[in-house]
Amino acid sequence: MVGITFMQNELELFQTGQVFGFPVDVNLVMRHLQQDMRDDWYADTLRYTDIFADQNYAAQVLLRCLNEWGGLYVGDKRVLRGIPKKAYAERYSLETDFFDRFVYQVICTFLIPKLDPLLSNRRLYRIAFTARSAILKIASRESATAINRAL
Repeated sequence: MVGITFMQNELELFQTGQVFGFPVDVNLVMRHLQQDMRDDWYADTLRYTDIFADQNYAAQVLLRCLNEWGGLYVGDKRVLRGIPKKAYAERYSLETDFFDRFVYQVICTFLIPKLDPLLSNRRLYRIAFTARSAILKIASRESATAINRAL
């Protein structure tokens, strides 16, 4: 019974914002992470089913890491790998540890609902339109200057 209470307290630390400074829904983060990992080029053979089946384990590992690293999440070694594309091209992938990805997903799951309304399609279009207009104005001024110099 003590173990169950201990695990609930660990998840409670995430839910109340005491781990990252903002509330974390571990279940939602795990669902987002599982969705994100579907198209991994270098996928885990077991698809991390062992970790996804026991969400308390991820909380325990992260808390242990934070304790060992003095409250600062340092992360594990990352590996840069080439992924083949058509026409013998490559794109690069930064392969990270599961728990590094979990921390990244925690931050994304918290920020995306706050940032999405600010970056609506209308606003992105307006930014692109304004940037295009500015570039055309500069280009037309430079063209006019070049023509005046030529005359």
